[in-house]
Amino acid sequence: MPTQVRTPFRALAAAGLAAAVLLAPAVSSGSNSPLHETGMTFTGSYLAARSAAREQDMEAAESFLARVLRSDPDNTELIERTFVLRVINGDIDGSLSLAKRLVAKNADSGLPSMVLGIEQLKLGDYEKAEEHFRASLSRFGAPQAGPVAPLLAGLLTAWAQEGRNRTDAALATIDGLSGPQWYALFKDFHRALIADMAGRGSDAVKWMQSSFNADRATLRTVEGYARVLSRAGETERAREALSDFSTDAQEHPVTKALLAEIDSGKIPAPLVSTAQEGAAEALYSIGAAITGEDNNDIAAIYLELAVYLNPKDDLAWITLGGVRRTGRNYQKAIDAYSRVGVTSPLRDVAVVESSVSLDALEKPEEATAALKELLARDPTNVLASLALGDIYQRRKQYKEASEAYSIGIAAIDRPVRSHWHFFYSRGITYERQKRWPEAEADFRKALELNPDQPQVLNYLGYSLVDQGMKLEEALEMIKKAVEQRPEDAYIVDSLGWAYYKLGRIEDAVRELERAVSLQPEDPVINDHLGDAYWKIGRKREAIFQWTHARDLEPEEQELPKILAKLKGGLDAVPEGGTSPEPELDRQSQSGPPAAPAAPEGTPPDASP
Repeated sequence: MPTQVRTPFRALAAAGLAAAVLLAPAVSSGSNSPLHETGMTFTGSYLAARSAAREQDMEAAESFLARVLRSDPDNTELIERTFVLRVINGDIDGSLSLAKRLVAKNADSGLPSMVLGIEQLKLGDYEKAEEHFRASLSRFGAPQAGPVAPLLAGLLTAWAQEGRNRTDAALATIDGLSGPQWYALFKDFHRALIADMAGRGSDAVKWMQSSFNADRATLRTVEGYARVLSRAGETERAREALSDFSTDAQEHPVTKALLAEIDSGKIPAPLVSTAQEGAAEALYSIGAAITGEDNNDIAAIYLELAVYLNPKDDLAWITLGGVRRTGRNYQKAIDAYSRVGVTSPLRDVAVVESSVSLDALEKPEEATAALKELLARDPTNVLASLALGDIYQRRKQYKEASEAYSIGIAAIDRPVRSHWHFFYSRGITYERQKRWPEAEADFRKALELNPDQPQVLNYLGYSLVDQGMKLEEALEMIKKAVEQRPEDAYIVDSLGWAYYKLGRIEDAVRELERAVSLQPEDPVINDHLGDAYWKIGRKREAIFQWTHARDLEPEEQELPKILAKLKGGLDAVPEGGTSPEPELDRQSQSGPPAAPAAPEGTPPDASP
């Protein structure tokens, strides 16, 4: 059965103060507070805040927690939790009074000092900002803080120093930051930005070259490298870097715009022009690097602080929108995307990503209308065609989906490895329309581009098995997919079903039992195991599995087959038992990959 994709997140340590504190046991208040004006008790509001946090409704969580704090205003834990939620929600101004109270209480975390420093940086008081950042750095120096927060506090300190034109001191501060090997990437990048801003072109080129050599696949690194080189008169090397980045996949709007600027003879502006923008870049680059399901609250903190300092940073808004969407805060995601400037190279990306969130809010008409408008203006917008196809596919409008994917495929001159997903997605829609020759051709094209892609191997292999075609080849495909994802229940199910179709029932039982243990609540896997049990003579166990499959709400077209087997056994349905259509990759249907806003900078193997 086709499987879902889980994007690995960056396993970096958090900032020492996270929204996860809301899920801790209830605060021991000591307060005998009466009912609030809302009618909710202290405990009720606190529990409501915890529940809202679990559901990623951070605005409701902050509102409930603020009620609790009014009943117990000196409780340091409550102040911390309310403070964190206000920052996560983008209410930086509202968090400042709480940050001051925490600093006065000598709270353990360095985040309040960092936020106060960012406020002073925005006001232009670099000396006070540096004081706050140094206090933050000293608190984040504790071993339990992990490596990320001290790096960020150090970079912010350096930018405050640069704001006072103390370039040598700023560079020395960065030099003194000691941590894991991946620190070097951030250190070189920010040293280069500071040197460029200070007019030290040769130093800027040296450090940016080092950063670029360490990471040529990150948009911000490539952009910074090209800008520094162009400003140093090395336009050919800048053009080469931008062109190489674009040809890795589709042409990126940011690199396209910068390349056009260089080709016109203009000298590009530096990536950052003020200390505030430099500090915002530090917050953005680290926030983007740690985005991922388990780190998104921390990423949201850094990204909200980044756009607070530099509200014109379109890439930060795009990335923040992606974090909001991952947390199912779709309206807040749309609000973030709406902040991207109308003349920005990323404006179309923002419209695409906003459309995906509109669809998640059950507004598909608005979503598809916006995407169709983009495609009418620019049929080569492959992100828009992919997003449109995904929306139609999620809503089982397979004909419309295949047509949308075809627009994007037609716009690709020379497909490369990263385009496998287009052909894979269109292949699914053809398979659903019973257009198997076209579906198989697309699946095989996807494998030509990405030969070991486990999703494609599994989907094509499963589909061939289910149709009784090319079984030995299909079995080898699925085995290869299982080797890559041995704990993926859907791929293991495919292997079991392939053995079933080949008549290797004992092998089928073994693999299907393992698939059920990995995903016990899936009706198709349980149904498959029931079929295998019946074939091998374990009829009571077969009935148990079919009963379980029935109770797990299978697809509408599969329920009658399961009921027939419960009544008359496997002989009551056509040979082979159920032949369900392959289940769509549920995770991949959440929309197009936000490639322009991809997490940047930190290597995925960096550990706390």
